[in-house]
Amino acid sequence: MKNLRRNVAAAACVGLTASSYAPAARAADPLISLIGPDEWHLPVVPSLNLFLQSGLAQTNTAFYDSNGNSHNIPGSHLYAGVTRFAHLFSYDSLPGVGFGVEYLQPLLDVQLPGQSITGLGDPLFEIGVYFKPAAGLTLGYVNVPSIPVGSNELSSHFWSDTSLIVWNYHVGKFGFNGTFEAGFSSTQHAGGRDTEIGDSYGGQVTGLYEVTDWLAPFLGFTYHRNEASHAANTGALAPRQGALYSCASPGGCHEDLFGGGLNFHITHKQTVALWYYKGIDGDNVVKTNAAYLFYTRAF
Repeated sequence: MKNLRRNVAAAACVGLTASSYAPAARAADPLISLIGPDEWHLPVVPSLNLFLQSGLAQTNTAFYDSNGNSHNIPGSHLYAGVTRFAHLFSYDSLPGVGFGVEYLQPLLDVQLPGQSITGLGDPLFEIGVYFKPAAGLTLGYVNVPSIPVGSNELSSHFWSDTSLIVWNYHVGKFGFNGTFEAGFSSTQHAGGRDTEIGDSYGGQVTGLYEVTDWLAPFLGFTYHRNEASHAANTGALAPRQGALYSCASPGGCHEDLFGGGLNFHITHKQTVALWYYKGIDGDNVVKTNAAYLFYTRAF
């Protein structure tokens, strides 16, 4: 029961996959920042269903220019909730190997000066496989495609596919969680323009300490980069627009985040994580200043 209590919080295939919102918001929050502090501490079980709810609240008050200097901007806000249903399973013929599938549906509210946009983001699907090559160690691969069928003002208007290499290691009261991601996208067709969307790359690592069986504070660091996008007909630089994270102006962009929070094991079937990330370095992007929530219930 203790192992299940520890693992329930992580039992979704991925937490990074909220969807896009209006490019006019040019928001921060790289998708990878949504991954929970112990996300990949996954149990290998015959069958387990999960309801999960992810959320974030971002305040946009500053951006990094192309030289990495920070500037204040008129305030705006993003609120996102991602309702998720996951199923973990395994096969007797493959001992020690687990599989997961998940559906994620984002709901987004973008508060711009003089304008509010609310609706559904693009849905996402996940397929993952993981195994435990040594005591306390989990390694895995997750594939996350998205489909551009969300509300018109909130959809990315392009197909995307993101691959994740994930790991988790627990030793004593310490736990470490890591993710490496690479995302590729189709051409975006929106606003009468065709845009070849640049690739994205990133990594996140968290470290926690279990003070008690139910409480674990943690620290996290995230790096994310978007390559430049280009107008399909002219090749001119264009802002990278999509999956929750957009560059502030034409060309590529990147951001480093640092933060931390608390992971709570409420019961052996319920876990809540709360954390905060702040941008500490970047270029050509709105600065991340966000609070996150991740709730999981097994049934």
